Amino acid sequence: MSVEMDEQEAMVGDMFNMGTPEGEGEAYIDGTWMVAHVAMRPEIYAIAGLPITKLGEDSIGLTLEVVPGTIKRFESLPLRLGIALKAGVWLAPGAMERANIAIQKRVPRGRRIIEEAGGVEAYDRNAREKLKLFSPMIEVKHADAIVFEED
Repeated sequence: MSVEMDEQEAMVGDMFNMGTPEGEGEAYIDGTWMVAHVAMRPEIYAIAGLPITKLGEDSIGLTLEVVPGTIKRFESLPLRLGIALKAGVWLAPGAMERANIAIQKRVPRGRRIIEEAGGVEAYDRNAREKLKLFSPMIEVKHADAIVFEED
């Protein structure tokens, strides 16, 4: 999927996709634990051409790809994460505000994309279809182990 971006959008995209933790929680609803992806506004997903996650739906493989071995699970947010965030805000107080402004400037464009698709549900359906088209189909087959024989 190809999406046109200006320099500021690329900077924000890099900031959110290059090593930034992705938040997912769980909600206990009617006796069942459900994944609750902490998502951005639908307009932001529309700008990137991504499907919109729903309650109970994992974002892995849908809105983000994961490098094996990089998933960490916590019962709560680690203290060092909060300290690192506060230190970052203290060292570069305008960085978060610039990112927020850059994101907010893109919301009207995302809203237009959703309206042109026929609404949030229609946009999401189209985005999921496009994702299927561009996702590789992986088929796992049983293979015998390689055996080295000595002569």
